Amino acid sequence: MTPLNFVNDDPEDRGQQSRHRQLHEAALLARTVVRLRPAQVAQRVRLRTLRTAERRWPELVTRSLAPPTGVTPGWPASFSPLDAPLDHGDAIEVAQGTFTFLGETWSLSVPADWHQQGAPRLWQFHLYYLEWAWALAQAPDRSSARASFANLWRSWRASTVPAQGDAWSPNVASLRVWVLCGVFDPLVKGSEIESDYLDQIAWHAGYVQSHLELDVGGNHLLKNVKALIGTGVFLSRPDLVANGRRLLKEQLPIQVLADGDHFERSPSYHCQVLGDLIDIRGILAIDDAPPAVGLDDAIDSMRRWLGAMVGADGEVALCNDAIPVGTRRLATLDPPPPRRRNR
Repeated sequence: MTPLNFVNDDPEDRGQQSRHRQLHEAALLARTVVRLRPAQVAQRVRLRTLRTAERRWPELVTRSLAPPTGVTPGWPASFSPLDAPLDHGDAIEVAQGTFTFLGETWSLSVPADWHQQGAPRLWQFHLYYLEWAWALAQAPDRSSARASFANLWRSWRASTVPAQGDAWSPNVASLRVWVLCGVFDPLVKGSEIESDYLDQIAWHAGYVQSHLELDVGGNHLLKNVKALIGTGVFLSRPDLVANGRRLLKEQLPIQVLADGDHFERSPSYHCQVLGDLIDIRGILAIDDAPPAVGLDDAIDSMRRWLGAMVGADGEVALCNDAIPVGTRRLATLDPPPPRRRNR
């Protein structure tokens, strides 16, 4: 029996389907735009203009924010970011250019393909975060890990164009520069790639500062804030830290609701933001900076809310667009056990 063929070969029908799809996408865009504040629209236009200009003149849009002369870049040795000890994949596979994200495994192959057009877009984002470098930073064979990272770094630098494509989404760049600061000591310091690597951190810092996601807000903007403060401490740039603190002070009463929930109402995003705030508090404290106004209260209230949202299985409630967070990651956030109600 010949199977039925449901492929539509009629050009007119295909054209009509394409028009329907375009109308549907336009309707979704319109529903989003009408809810935006004028300031958000203005910021979106600003970012779009920047992205267009930097395709031709990237050096005119982003200013590299190098450390002061004579300063040795780096984070204080006593600071350890929450993500550092978590599971970021198998170091041996990472060294070979094989990465597993979101349940899918893809290889860079030879020559290395950092664009991975066949992979889902979200998978590509995870590749561009460079969070897989934490796995190499924890590898017991430090010499081998440093050599592997140097090879991957050179390959990455040769394959990507600054300020171009999804790899330079401000959110992606913010996550990536935090990792770059965090793995500098174990994987890069004193190596042949150190000079280029530090130049890239300085360039990332300038890029994030000029591409703040004031149009999107939410967890994206707090990722920008965390990147500003993290790179400011790393590069000994008080101006970056001050800019991050100013934005943080503005955003805390907006993003952390009275009940302690993050205003996006997603337990998994709540965990992301709480982790970012804990990291920010930790690095500011070690940098001897004055405490950020409202930060302690925000962390305490977010922890209490999270404690009430963790079920008997040790995982967050999967409401709205939440995804499982993982018990190890939840443990780093230190939510209190939910209060028992008196019967």
